[in-house]
Amino acid sequence: MSIGPFGRLSLGPTGAMVQFTADPTTYSPWAWKKRMSFHPNVGGGITIQDFGTTMKDQIIEIRGDKEQLLENSVVASIHALARAKGLVYRMTDWLGNDFTVFIEEFTPMPDYRLPGSTYTLKVRILGVTQLFGSAYTGS
Repeated sequence: MSIGPFGRLSLGPTGAMVQFTADPTTYSPWAWKKRMSFHPNVGGGITIQDFGTTMKDQIIEIRGDKEQLLENSVVASIHALARAKGLVYRMTDWLGNDFTVFIEEFTPMPDYRLPGSTYTLKVRILGVTQLFGSAYTGS
């Protein structure tokens, strides 16, 4: 199975990280939602409360597809990480990100034709050491 540049996605405890063996088709570390609210005013106006972005509000969804299946050994390793109660992990990627994450959901979908699985993985960001290759000092 060939791995493109996206295959450099790793997850797990420092020193024992699991490297993904297939490129994700969906990966959105740039999509940070703002904490905000909109309040209508008398006369058709609106007040916007914009509190910016907070890393602990961010959930990254990662999906694989049927063209590149995640190897069964990697599926088993990530499944074991996801089942562990209350643990957080390090996640690094090819973009230079280094996150501390909590696994909210891991759903592997085995392929009946080949050994391996497509998958959906959702992780909540709890901390950021590096963001796109630069030291992160935000909240």
